[in-house]
Amino acid sequence: MQVIRTIQHVSGETLTIQLPADFHATRVEIIVLPIEDEKPNQELPAGVDSAYAGFVRPKPHLTEEDRQLLAQRPNPLAGTVRTYIAPFEPAVPPDDWIDNP
Repeated sequence: MQVIRTIQHVSGETLTIQLPADFHATRVEIIVLPIEDEKPNQELPAGVDSAYAGFVRPKPHLTEEDRQLLAQRPNPLAGTVRTYIAPFEPAVPPDDWIDNP
């Protein structure tokens, strides 16, 4: 299968595609998709492939207050581990399931 991919600048309502001389096909499929404006290049974190640049979100802006809180407690979830002793027991007392007349 021979494939031709081209990016054209459209200035009106008509688009003409020039096919190579060796392109022999009696039927073709034409798909026209608009290309979104390219986003400005952002600096990617180390080890991130540039093919995934569109999926990498920029770091959120931190206020000075946020920076101070982060410096005081760099891992805010530390020490918040909870343990469930009986994972296969009901989460609520069985009496809560009885209908009251």
